[in-house]
Parts: sequence; C-alpha cells; structure tokens
Amino acid sequence: SHVWEDDVVEILIDPHPDIPEYYHLAVNPIGTLLDRETSVRPRKDMEWASDTKAATYLTQNFWTIEMAIPLFEFGPQPEIGTEWKMNLHRKEQRREEYTYWSPTYDKNPNCPHVPERFGTVRFSGLPHKPDKDSGSNDKAKVLDIIVRGNSVIPEEKIVDILGINLNDYFY
Repeated sequence: SHVWEDDVVEILIDPHPDIPEYYHLAVNPIGTLLDRETSVRPRKDMEWASDTKAATYLTQNFWTIEMAIPLFEFGPQPEIGTEWKMNLHRKEQRREEYTYWSPTYDKNPNCPHVPERFGTVRFSGLPHKPDKDSGSNDKAKVLDIIVRGNSVIPEEKIVDILGINLNDYFY
C-alpha cells in the first residue's frame, strides 16, 4: 500500500512559498519513508530522493518516530530570520483520527496538501556560545511562539498543551 494509507506522520516543507512546489516526507510505523517533491495545481508528484533518515519504535500501544532531515536538501541553507511554510500531520487510520500542527480546514480532513494553510517556521539559530567555564553545551532557545489560523482554541491554551515556553532551551 501507499505509505499515506497507513498510520503515518507526514511533514510538508515549503522553503519557497512563492513557488507552487513543496516537499512531502511521510513515515509509517515500520519506518517506510516516502520523500517526494509535490505540486498542488496541477497536482503532480515528482521523483526526489532526500538524505532523510527515519527510525521508528513500535509497541503494542503506540509508536514513535525520530527523523534527521538535512536542510540543504531544500536549497540554500536558511539564514537567521528566514521563514519557511511547513505542516506536520499525523493519521491514525483505524480511528480516522487526523492531527495537524496547522489545521487545514479542508473538506477532506485526512489531506494535508493545503499549502496556503501551512504554518510558518522562522529560523532563529542557536543562542550565544556559553562561557567555557559554565560546563553547558549549545542549546536551541525558544525566541517566539506564534499561533495563526486558529480562531477556536485560545492561543494560551495551545501553548500550555504544547508545554513550550518562551526562553526554554532544547538540547
């Protein structure tokens, strides 16, 4: 079957929103990776092979995924302040459950291919290097949290559910 007909996590990346093509990555619970370049109007899928690595861990009750996506696959390395459009989509077919990072509000709830509804990712880089005496490693820092396209759930509730706060650090 097609990867997107399984339970799946899909990542849609549009580094050039002014061009009608974007990239589609999808991984199912057994680690099958689909990577392709996609165009919406007219709909066509082009052969494209990334160096994306995906690993999954499957249990009786849940599965997890870890991906390494080389950004150079999408063109020039983004600079600080560069904005890309992107969406994350999870499907659980048995329950017909579809979860989005940026909801598409499409008539077909299991279709993530609505680029005009993708969220915005802004590259901010790493914070300053810590003092060598601090014993700390480089970490990514949350500089801004923006929720757009949602008029139903208050932004504060979404941020609370995510468990991410301004100035949090990630390794």
